[in-house]
Amino acid sequence: MPVPEPLVVLKKPLTQPIKSAAIEMNKVTRSARLRLSAQNLFARWPNLREASHRLTGLLTVYWPDSQHPEESLLQTCLIAGFIAAEKEFNRQHDDMAEQQAFINSIYTNLTRCLEVTLMVRSKTGWSPYDLSVDGYLDTLINAAHSQEFAWIQNPQIPSNNSKAQLICASRVFTLTELSVAGRLD
Repeated sequence: MPVPEPLVVLKKPLTQPIKSAAIEMNKVTRSARLRLSAQNLFARWPNLREASHRLTGLLTVYWPDSQHPEESLLQTCLIAGFIAAEKEFNRQHDDMAEQQAFINSIYTNLTRCLEVTLMVRSKTGWSPYDLSVDGYLDTLINAAHSQEFAWIQNPQIPSNNSKAQLICASRVFTLTELSVAGRLD
């Protein structure tokens, strides 16, 4: 299957292998100068640290932001999430509102991953990566059978499909967290 013109191509071997989600997430928060915001949020909501680790494993720093292909969607999601949570906490001094702001911001930005398709090349050829059922991208990138990755601006499903958005978000957040944020109503 020929691959249309890609937004981003990633070939193996990587110059620097992907480390654990915690290490990769810390790199993003440090480079965005949001380490203190992350620490404060995670001190109040440890479950959001776990969700952020799942987000990091799901997208990695390689998944492009469809609106700004030269930028990482992971970085876009985390920056927006930390800023929204901090702003909400400073405005209301309400921990629950802070958690809701973080989840809703991540949810809104994360669903942009549906605007592109990741094609994975292995020894048998190219195949599309299904974000809703395939393993987390960090594992796939580190797997021996995968050889190359190409993100193309050719979505498999409409990015405004509410069921697809919810499935995508459920790879990061628990149903309880999505419910608290009002995403299951």
